[in-house]
Amino acid sequence: MKTANYIFATILIYAIILETSNPFLSNFVHSFLIPADLTIVSVVYSKPPERIRLGIYSAMPKKKVKLLVVDDHDNYCELLEQSADIWSDTLEIECEFVESAKEAFERIIDFTPNVIMVDAFLSDMNYVDFLEQCREGGTPLIVTSSTQSPSIERSVVERGARAYIPKTDDPDEIELLLHQIAHFAEEVDATH
Repeated sequence: MKTANYIFATILIYAIILETSNPFLSNFVHSFLIPADLTIVSVVYSKPPERIRLGIYSAMPKKKVKLLVVDDHDNYCELLEQSADIWSDTLEIECEFVESAKEAFERIIDFTPNVIMVDAFLSDMNYVDFLEQCREGGTPLIVTSSTQSPSIERSVVERGARAYIPKTDDPDEIELLLHQIAHFAEEVDATH
């Protein structure tokens, strides 16, 4: 059965290359190794038409995450939520969004997130104070900002946050962020 899936996947991927004539995909597939436990191959066309997402999924269980996002920028929260929906085949991300540190501390008690992502510049508290108050809980913290700042990055890591990640609307970087969040959540689950 695995051999049949491998053959099917190879034929499907080469059919996509021939159909699109996209040199990037050709290079990608030639360096791509299909795992032995491959069970499903899906192709999702997204706009613009020259962008193609190849989804190759194995029988691995979904990574489950309870993510609390503390951010007063609604657009970024919506983008994260939409991206989490797109990757729902491999990631099960339950998102809660709050706009202030005060709301976050209330939600942490009820929601019990396994990852917290906080904007560096909240209206009611700065990231330094937020990190100090959350340090005891052991929940991985990720600090985000619309600006890239090496000084904030150093400060965040020194205060115990797992990462400082500049905000982006690039779909590939959002995907990477979601997988990083899932990895942090798995580390927490493994220690509990």
